[in-house]
Parts: sequence; structure tokens; C-alpha cells
Amino acid sequence: MAGTRAPNSSSIPSVSDVSNSRERQERLTRAKWLLFAASVLTGAVLAIILHAVVGSFVVVADELEFGVLGRALGAEVVASFWALLAFSGSAYVFYRYHQTIPGEGFWKGLRYGSAIGILWLVGMLEGVALFGNPIHAEFLVGLSDAIPVLIMSILLGVFVFGSGDPSTGLPGRVQPVPTLLTIALFYLAGRYAGYLSGLIGSGHAEYPVQTFVWTLLMGLSAGVVFLLLWNATISSSRIRSAASFGFWIFGINWIVFMAFIALLFEGTLIDVATRVSLDIAAVILGCYVALRWWQRIDR
Repeated sequence: MAGTRAPNSSSIPSVSDVSNSRERQERLTRAKWLLFAASVLTGAVLAIILHAVVGSFVVVADELEFGVLGRALGAEVVASFWALLAFSGSAYVFYRYHQTIPGEGFWKGLRYGSAIGILWLVGMLEGVALFGNPIHAEFLVGLSDAIPVLIMSILLGVFVFGSGDPSTGLPGRVQPVPTLLTIALFYLAGRYAGYLSGLIGSGHAEYPVQTFVWTLLMGLSAGVVFLLLWNATISSSRIRSAASFGFWIFGINWIVFMAFIALLFEGTLIDVATRVSLDIAAVILGCYVALRWWQRIDR
């Protein structure tokens, strides 16, 4: 027809161009997953090395005996398996929520890694309250987990998730101090319900001060993790937001951390499962109340 210009053949991508573009995208995806695996492996290996360095500080309570895996494979093999499991689990949670965690690249990784590092470090100190272990020994062992998970998260942020758009979450904020105290009090109440009812083992009778201090500190740590990462799970439903944070970000990271005890020692599986379940339930309730009372939505 008059006035109709034929399409420029050079502007139409050929089948080979489309195929090459798809191959480049697939290679990029494969490269990202390889970097993901390398970051996880780096964190796990570093944890194994640091635990070997501070091995002389490790205190095993007389009440604990090696279970089937510990006797068959040895503590070193079980610990290595646990490290791969724990760091893979934590990395998966980061992958699941990386698009909604504030920051980009290094800062995104620093935020996530700091949160989980605090959780694992304070979690390790429970040995002081349970068995009266020396606090400096438990602190050094805790650092052997906290530092590697921080480094792994930074690697993931820079090399795997760094090319995404920075995220700020939904508009709004929470009042930090009331939120922190609310979550800590719910955690404290949940744990003491478990201690006093005998559902979980504790040192509240032999070490009442250490037990109270650690439990409060752990509750505050859960609150700090929430303040750092609450944007990641926030939605229009406060119940859904609290449940997502409590189960995924807090829960999975706490489960994989506590799994070491269940894997290595005899007769600890039920106690660990009950302990973790109580903790997750308390954190979910605390986060829901904190969001209901202390969240402010920007208009």
C-alpha cells in the first residue's frame, strides 16, 4: 500500500539472537546459583575452622551424651554436616526475602547477617543458663557461628542479590523501644511457661539469675532481629506479617541453629522441638501485638 513502509529487517531479532539472549540469561542464572552455593560453602567452612580454633573452650555438660550420629560419625562430622545445613537454611531465608529487605548489595547483606549473627551468638549463651558453662567460652563459640553467617550474608548481598533494586518495604515505621520490649516480654513469658511447667529443660532452679538474664537477653535479641528485618515480611495483614517473620526469618534460623543439639546428643530431639516451637509461638504473638500497638503507617 502507498505510504506503508516495509519493516526494517535489521530491527527484527533473528531466531539466533533470541536463542543467544536466552542462553546468556541461563548462564547468568547458573552463575548466580554457583555464587550462592560458594557463599554458603564459604560461611560453613569458616564456621568449621573457627570452631576448631576455639575447640579447647567448648564445654560439654555431663548430662549430655552422644546420640546415634555422634557415636557413629564423630562430633566433627556431625558438626560439619550441621554447618552446611544451618548456613544453607539461613541463606535460603535470605533468598526468599532479599527483595524486601532494605538496602542493596553490601548493606542488605550486612543488615541480614548482623540480625542472624546476633540471634545465633545470644542463642549460644544459653549454655551459661542451662549448665553454668563459663560465659567467655560460650561467647567465643557463639562468635564462631556469628562471624561466618555475617560474612556469608555480605557475600550473598554483594555477589548474588546485589543487582536487584533496593527495597524499602511498605511505608510506615514501628516505635523501636516499645516494640523491642513487647517482643522481649512475650518471649520471656513463653519461656517461663515452659520452664515452670517442665515442658522444656532449664536451669531456673540451679541458676535463676543466669536463666532470667539470658531469657530476657534472648527476647531482646529477637526484638532486634525484628527491628532490622520487619520490612521484609510486612503486608496489609498484621497477623500474616507476624507469622511470616516468626516462622521464616526468626523460626527457620532458630530451628537450624538448634538442630545441632538434636543431631549430636542423645534424647534431646523432643526438648529441642518443644523449645523451638514455644519460642516461635511467643515471637509471633509478640510481633503481632507490637505491630498492632506500635506500628505507624505513613499517609
